[in-house]
Amino acid sequence: MNGKQLKNSILQWAIQGKLVPQDPNDEPASVLLDKIRQEKERLIKEKKIKRDKNASIIYRGEDNSYYEKMLATGEVKCIDEEVPFEIPQGWEWCRLGEISTYAQTKRKINASNADSQLWGLDLEDIEKGGRLLNIKTVGERKAIGDKTIFNRGDILYSKLRPYLLKILVAPEGGICTPEIIPFTCYGNICKDYIVSFLKSPYVDDYINSVTFGVKMPRVSTETMTFLLVPLPPLSEQFRIDTKTKELMPYIDGYGKAQNKLNKLNEELSNTIRKSILQEAIQGKLVPQIDEEGTAKELLEQIKTEKQKLVKEGKLKKSALNDSVIFRGDDNKYWEKKVTTCECIDEDIPFDVPESWAWVRLETILNIGSARRVHAKDWRQAGIPFYRAREIGKLADDGFVDNELYIDLSLYEDFSSSGVPLPNDLMITAVGTLGKVYIVKESDKFYYKDGSVLCLANKYGLCAEYLKMVIESPFFKGQYRQESQGTTVATLTMVRLQKYFIPIPPLQEQYRIVETYRDIASIMIDGSPVCIDEFLPFQIPETWVWCKVKDLLEIQTGASFKKEQANANKKGIRILRGGNILPNKYIFKDDDIFVSDEFVNANTILKKNCIITPAVTSLENIGKMAVIEKDYNNVSAGGFVFIISPYIQAFYHSLLLAYFLQSPFLIETMRGITKKSGAAFYNLGKERLKELYLPLPPMAEQSRIVGKINEVLSSIMSR
Repeated sequence: MNGKQLKNSILQWAIQGKLVPQDPNDEPASVLLDKIRQEKERLIKEKKIKRDKNASIIYRGEDNSYYEKMLATGEVKCIDEEVPFEIPQGWEWCRLGEISTYAQTKRKINASNADSQLWGLDLEDIEKGGRLLNIKTVGERKAIGDKTIFNRGDILYSKLRPYLLKILVAPEGGICTPEIIPFTCYGNICKDYIVSFLKSPYVDDYINSVTFGVKMPRVSTETMTFLLVPLPPLSEQFRIDTKTKELMPYIDGYGKAQNKLNKLNEELSNTIRKSILQEAIQGKLVPQIDEEGTAKELLEQIKTEKQKLVKEGKLKKSALNDSVIFRGDDNKYWEKKVTTCECIDEDIPFDVPESWAWVRLETILNIGSARRVHAKDWRQAGIPFYRAREIGKLADDGFVDNELYIDLSLYEDFSSSGVPLPNDLMITAVGTLGKVYIVKESDKFYYKDGSVLCLANKYGLCAEYLKMVIESPFFKGQYRQESQGTTVATLTMVRLQKYFIPIPPLQEQYRIVETYRDIASIMIDGSPVCIDEFLPFQIPETWVWCKVKDLLEIQTGASFKKEQANANKKGIRILRGGNILPNKYIFKDDDIFVSDEFVNANTILKKNCIITPAVTSLENIGKMAVIEKDYNNVSAGGFVFIISPYIQAFYHSLLLAYFLQSPFLIETMRGITKKSGAAFYNLGKERLKELYLPLPPMAEQSRIVGKINEVLSSIMSR
C-alpha cells in the first residue's frame, strides 16, 4: 500500500465511522439536522435564502431500508441502491444541499473592480490534497475577468476535473476563479470533516462518474447538492478531524518513504534487467547445447530461403549480397562482402560463443516502410492506422486507444506490397526511438511511413529474442551514436540494415527468452501490485477476481467488402449488432450472406461462444448472447466481437455473459469506449481484455445461472 492508498483508506474509514470510537453520550446527528432545518427556516423568513424545493428527509424504515421523503410534495422513495455503505448508530444520511450553501447564488465581481490588495486565488495555488502553495494579491496576479467572492472560513471546492481534490478551508477572504465554488455549512458543522469527506474515495469515484464536458470536465451544482453525506454527531465530527490531522503527518512521511523506496526499487530493477539482458545477448544466460546446431547452419538455411524467394520474384536479387562476418586466424573479426574483405574488430563490442554468429540486421530481417497514407484517407472506423505514438503504446502496454483508421479496401490494396504479419517486429523510427512491438496473430493494422519501420521476420527467427537484442543498451548505442548532433533523432531503413546483431542457434534463442522471462518475473516483477481501486466490491472468500483475458479469448468477426455480399441468401449468414439482444440472438430477414471463401473459418460460431457488439450505439454496448449450438454457416460481422471462454461449459458461458451484462460492467465498458463517427462507439478489444471479472467456483456458477434463469423467467411471465 502506497502513501496515497493509505491516505484514502484513512479518509474512507473516517466517513464510515471506523476511525474513532462512537460515544453514546454524543447528541445524535438527527438532532443536528433538526437544528439546521430550524436555522434555514429562520433565514428563509429573513429572506436571506430561498426555500429549497428539493429539500428532503432521509430515514430508515421498519424494514431496515433507507427512504427519502420530499418535503415539498410528500413523495417517499426507497434509496437503498443509492446508499453506498452502512453508518454507525447516531449518524444520519443527508444531502450536501441540505447542510450547506453550495447551491446558493454566488457573489460575483469583475477583477478590474476588486481591491488590488485582495487575495486573488487560482487553481494553480492549491496542491492536490488541499495544501495552499502560495497567496497572491489581485494586483500581483494581474487578474482579469469575472471572479467569485469568498469569505474567511468558506470551504473552497474545485468543480473541475482533474482538480477535484483541490479543496481547503479559506484562511482569509478574497476572490477566486469561477471554477472554485465557495460554500459554508449550517449548524456549526465541522468544516474540516466536510473537507475530508469531499476528499474521500467514495466522493472522488462518484464525482468522476458523473462529471460532464470533454476537454475540461466539471461537476454540476445539481450533482453536488444531491451528494449523499454520512453525517456523524457534531462532537464526533471534531474527534474525527482531530484524529485525521494527527495521522496525516505520519501518512505523509510514510508516502515519501514509500516513494523513495519505489524509486530505488525501480532503479535496481532497471539495473538488474539491463545486466540480465546483456548476459543474454552475450551467450552467458543459458548453456550452449551441441545438438541444437550452430548459427552458421541457421544462416545457411536463411540464405537458401532467400534464393527461393528471389527465384519466385518475391525478393530482390540484391538480398543475396549479404556480407559474412567471421573470425580470422588472427582472432579478429572480419567481414567479407561481394568483392572486399575488411577487418571490423573495432566495431564488434564483445565476443560470442563459437556456435553463435555476428550479422548485419539486413541478413536476417527484411526491413521495409509503409506506402504513403494521406490525411484524406483517414477514417473513424475500419482498419487501425498506427503512428510511432501508437506503436510505442503497444510496445509498452500491449494495447492502445487508437483514433485513426483506413478503409479495408485500401488495406487490401497495400497487402500486395506488404503489411505487418504475425511475428514481424514494428519499431518506432521517430520520437522515442527503438520501441519494439511484435505483431500478434490477431493483429490487423497498417502504419505510417517514416515514423514506423517493419522488420519482416520471414525466416522464422524467435521474435522475442530479436526484440530483446534491439532493446538492449548495446543495440541502442549504435543508433544513438549516429544521432548525436542531429536536430531530430530518426531511424532510417538504410541505417538500421547495417547495424550488428549477435545470433545464436534457433533453439537457443527460445531458451534465452524463456530463461530471461523466468528470472525477470522473480527478481523484477515479483512485487505484488495493489488493485483495490479497480475492484468495485467485495466477493466471497471462495471467489477470485480475474482479468477478462484470463477467462476469455476475444476476436473480431469476419471482414469483407460490401460487394462480396450476395443477394440470393446463400453461403455464410452474418450476424450484426442488430441481431444481438440481451441474452439472445435472432436471425433476421435482412441478414447479409457472404460466400464461404470470404469468411475465415475461425469466425464460424460455435456452441458456448458469446457475441457482443463492438462498434455500435452507446446504449447497445454490453448486449451479450451465448451461442447455443455449433453452426456451419453462421458467422459474425466485423463490428461484432466473438468471445470464446477457455472453459467449454454452457453454464460457464452463460455466467460470464450475465456478469458482463451487469450494471457495473456495462458502465465500465461504456467508460472505455471511444467515439467512432457521429453516433457509434468503439469498444476496444485490448481495453476489454484488461477489465476485472469476479469468478465463483464451478459448482456455484451452475447454481447462480440456475437462479438467474429462474428470476428472469418469473419476470418475463408477469
